[in-house]
Amino acid sequence: MILNTGSIGSIMGQVRTPAYIASKGAISLMTKSMAADYGIYNIRVNCVCPGITDTPAFRRHIDTAADPEAMIRERTARVPLGRFLAPEEIAQAAVYLVSDESKGVTGISHVVDAGLLSAFEYSPNWFPKQEA
Repeated sequence: MILNTGSIGSIMGQVRTPAYIASKGAISLMTKSMAADYGIYNIRVNCVCPGITDTPAFRRHIDTAADPEAMIRERTARVPLGRFLAPEEIAQAAVYLVSDESKGVTGISHVVDAGLLSAFEYSPNWFPKQEA
């Protein structure tokens, strides 16, 4: 079993990061090609593609913004689940992909993004508030 790590940038473009996006897109297609090449040897090859994940590196990036709290609000507003992912959520997807639970799965880019890529346009303001 081989597990590659891409990102949501493996699936879509992003401003001001062409080299990053090109490399992540290449990982996704490399995964597919490797799955085709190595399947005959019973070697599965998949890719996990995280969305916005709350890591120390992400926090350092946010801290460079003129208004870090505004950037957090703006970014979470684009995510249907309304939050960033925890690293453990990405790890759970990775464990699935390398386990026997996914023994029939090869050549995929598994997106874990709290719904970020599910809609071209999204705003939580389009929905009435629900009582919990």
